[in-house]
Amino acid sequence: MSHLKSTVRAIGSPINLVFCGLDFAGKTAMYIRLKTGKFVADLKPTLASTMDSISLKDEDGLLNATIIDLGGQEALRDQWEEYLGKSHAIIYVIDANDSSRFEESKAEFQKRIVPFISTIPCIIVCNKFDLLKAQRKSKDSSKLPQETEMTIKEALAVPDDSHFAILVASQKTGYGLPKVTRLLREMVMN
Repeated sequence: MSHLKSTVRAIGSPINLVFCGLDFAGKTAMYIRLKTGKFVADLKPTLASTMDSISLKDEDGLLNATIIDLGGQEALRDQWEEYLGKSHAIIYVIDANDSSRFEESKAEFQKRIVPFISTIPCIIVCNKFDLLKAQRKSKDSSKLPQETEMTIKEALAVPDDSHFAILVASQKTGYGLPKVTRLLREMVMN
């Protein structure tokens, strides 16, 4: 993998990022927010795979990427494998505010993502953190990001020996998205 990373860095080719997760997790809204800096609320579900080229900027520079946004409906999930094996990184998005779907998300993660994350970096994004934070009853929510990350790690049964990171984010507010960009650079380019 280090050979691949240095080759990508040397020729400046875009990296392939696959966004996947259950339907309504916020995958498309997240990649649009990363691309434009703006939140788009009225998106329709992705009914097939879509591709888009974007440039992600952070304090260390520019990361050119081809985004492959995969539909999350049950009927579309068998197509994920075709794209996952060709990716430089996987962004697995989970709606952190919808615990009723954690078991379904775990089943898909274990079946479709875990076979790849020993060789392909994966960022598990606990999305819709703004909604989760708003529901928090106590005034002290300083530990909520770490608690959410741990909850999702346990809910998905993420193997400790895999190449992954978990972080909370909100495609609506932009919270955590700069960290997604930084982690991508660290995981794929270094």
